[in-house]
Amino acid sequence: MDFHVLGPLEVSDAGESVALGGVKQRATLGYLLLNANRVVATSQLLSALWPTHEAPVTARKVLHNAVWGLRRMLPGDGMGSAPALLTQPPGYKLTVDPESVDLYRFHRLVASARTELSAGSPESAAVILRQAMGLWRGPELADLAEAGIAWPELTAVRNARLDALEDYFDAELACGRHQAVLGELEAMADGACLRERSCGQLMLALYRCGRQADALAVYSRMRATLVERLGLEPGRDLQALQRSILAHSPSLDLVPPVTRIELPAAEPTGLVVLTRSEPEPEPPLPQPIRPARTQVSVVLVQTKLGPSPVDVDPADVDEALDAIAERIRRTVGGFGGVVTASTGLITMVLFEAPPPGGRDTCQAVAAVLATLAVRDGLRELVPPAAVGLPTFHAAVATGAVPSLAGSAVSGTLVDRCHTLLATADAGEIRLCPDTRRIGERVVTGWLAGQGVSTRCDEPPVDRHLDLELVRCLLERSRKRSTPHLVTVLGAPGTGKSAFLAELARLTGEAPPVTNAAQCSAADLREVLAATRAAGSPQPLVLLVDDLHRADDAVLDLVDEQTDRSAAGGGAVFVVATARPELVLRKPSWGAGKRDVTTITLDSVPTPAIEALWDLLLSQGADPRCEPELARRPA
Repeated sequence: MDFHVLGPLEVSDAGESVALGGVKQRATLGYLLLNANRVVATSQLLSALWPTHEAPVTARKVLHNAVWGLRRMLPGDGMGSAPALLTQPPGYKLTVDPESVDLYRFHRLVASARTELSAGSPESAAVILRQAMGLWRGPELADLAEAGIAWPELTAVRNARLDALEDYFDAELACGRHQAVLGELEAMADGACLRERSCGQLMLALYRCGRQADALAVYSRMRATLVERLGLEPGRDLQALQRSILAHSPSLDLVPPVTRIELPAAEPTGLVVLTRSEPEPEPPLPQPIRPARTQVSVVLVQTKLGPSPVDVDPADVDEALDAIAERIRRTVGGFGGVVTASTGLITMVLFEAPPPGGRDTCQAVAAVLATLAVRDGLRELVPPAAVGLPTFHAAVATGAVPSLAGSAVSGTLVDRCHTLLATADAGEIRLCPDTRRIGERVVTGWLAGQGVSTRCDEPPVDRHLDLELVRCLLERSRKRSTPHLVTVLGAPGTGKSAFLAELARLTGEAPPVTNAAQCSAADLREVLAATRAAGSPQPLVLLVDDLHRADDAVLDLVDEQTDRSAAGGGAVFVVATARPELVLRKPSWGAGKRDVTTITLDSVPTPAIEALWDLLLSQGADPRCEPELARRPA
């Protein structure tokens, strides 16, 4: 007689299925099979059949009837090798041959396979483990589980299956069959999302399949799950595997198995050959691999509910806290931030930096503006009458952290942010020095857009030479009555508009500054025609801002002003600011012309940057004033 518990409970005799009774009789047999050849106390059986404090007064009678029915089904009497159900104080004992129960055959095969793995025979281990896994016909005692039964013994069996499955994956990976088990590994990772071993196996299989990015994404998901559910970081083995993948470590490559060839014994020749056996050199110790690092901004927002004059219903407090959390999540999401953790009253938000050379480089400012928006948004919340108004404290820190494909971060940067948060007063946002330095150029542009003068007593650092160069070119154009085009290129927030304003002040003529986005070719022709009609011997000085926003007709008209023969009617000295996109749009812009100069502005700190930041924080920035701030970096 054979018993099957690795799936729906079944009993067969000589290949024929044996009919079982109701749920209680089936549950009694299933529990006894999980504890085969051991005495099970009557009280233990009663607890297995009914939840605590729910057993009816007739529970013992129901159990006795189930035992009686099972004894009629089982052929043995305890004297031979046939299965039998014996009464043995303090309960019952089911005696069976372990080989007749698929669960114990499974355990025997797994133990044998692990012996093969330890001996360095993954091929044999894989064959045995495939046989072991073939014994499963579904979840353990699936029919009893459907009836609501959940025993600790079933959890142990389920975990034993997962352990064996991971052993099987180890054997298959050692044999080089990473492609064959990839689908099973992905299903395993989805169904058992907290098992780090199978996660590492999936990462290794993906890496060997040439999918390094997917392997790192698996690590990121596992790390985020562990942090969110348990507040834990991945184990050392998984962290080491991630670093090895980042470094393309040769240790991850498949090592081909060594084939031993038995040679026939040589005939004795009477010649004795002496050889010196050299010990194999010790392999060098692996050097520690430093993970790649990326720039991020971390925001910590702490909200506390103020005191209430009356007793507060906990439901009202929960409602207020949920509203605060939802407001924070939606607000920072509009600025590209992601809430990565929320513990108690502190919420952590991550702003990831773009790759080097990316279009937007203002994550620090986006983090600050998002925090300002959170502060203003919390003021608009109206909590339940009995709940006090929330207070607000926040800190922003920017720095380099190990590169992750996920949105969780820890380490010294978070510690620095916590230190800042501890010193923040109510309603205050504390910034680290790096956050201030990185955001200074965008702050300058935003303040200029608000009509706030950003010019200090001294011109910006390292702008002296650029301004002097343009002034000398203007003098040259005046003396020779020749046209000239100066293109000032710079990324968003590098102070291009401020550069034009400073140039206008230095020239003393205060020429009009034309915004290319709001100017058509016809408007520009009218300006040129009116100036030339005046008959002034001096070149017309034309300052054009944001030339990259102009249409093609305006670009062609500006470019024509450097052509001495085509311009006619007087020279024009043009200084135009633009982003680097202009060169991508017009690769031949100014190429091969003698009256063309291009200057590229870099981001440079100014002596007034601290005052600008203070002004930004005190006034509160509207992200609509500078669209670059609200865009999530690509």
